[in-house]
Amino acid sequence: MKTKNLIMLLICLTGSTLFANDTAKSPVKLAAENTERLLTSLRDGDREKFVANSTGEFEQAMTPAAFDDARQKLLPILSRPSKLDFLGSLNKQTSILYLYRLRPEGIGDDSLVTTAISQGKVAGFFVN
Repeated sequence: MKTKNLIMLLICLTGSTLFANDTAKSPVKLAAENTERLLTSLRDGDREKFVANSTGEFEQAMTPAAFDDARQKLLPILSRPSKLDFLGSLNKQTSILYLYRLRPEGIGDDSLVTTAISQGKVAGFFVN
């Protein structure tokens, strides 16, 4: 009887661990959500949304003038429906760089999107 109770306890603990992992978001998923938010807020001209969940350094560097300049340069790409494909990540000192391919419909050239995440916050963003 004790063995049966122990087995049931292990099954319950294992099951609760599996369900707990299902609700937690992976760093890759969080980075993708941040990257999509950055692209959307650039397209929509929403600087406050763009600097949300970013480091203080990133927010200071992204002045309204810098934001408007980046928006004007990227608007032709961002105004079209597009797909964001995860390519991989790179560890760099205090950040992890998440790399994506942005594939806009109707444009022949893809863009490389890099989002730097440091301690769960956006520390950098680059579209090439």
